[in-house]
Amino acid sequence: MGETPNYQTLQVRKEGPVYWLNLDRPERLNALNATMVEKLNDYLERLMTDASKRMMVMRGGGRAFFSGVDNSRGTRPGASPPPWSGMPPENSLMCSIWARIWRPHLRLSKG
Repeated sequence: MGETPNYQTLQVRKEGPVYWLNLDRPERLNALNATMVEKLNDYLERLMTDASKRMMVMRGGGRAFFSGVDNSRGTRPGASPPPWSGMPPENSLMCSIWARIWRPHLRLSKG
């Protein structure tokens, strides 16, 4: 990953061998939507193929780290996640994302 990508729902910056990944949907408490899932998948693919990356630190912009799946498009609370991207249930979604990261990583949450 020679250059730092520019994503609509993520902020990424490099400090030496450490990459900082900031979830950037503070107006929705960083809830995942189809765009964010797509961009996270793209970023993680890049992370896995770049040997210069030694560590990733992930945090959420605004007042929340992560609030689950964005249900604002009519999905009722407690229902299955929206059909886009074949997302797993909310309680395992972030775990499935973390499972793909084999490099050391930290998740910074507030509280």
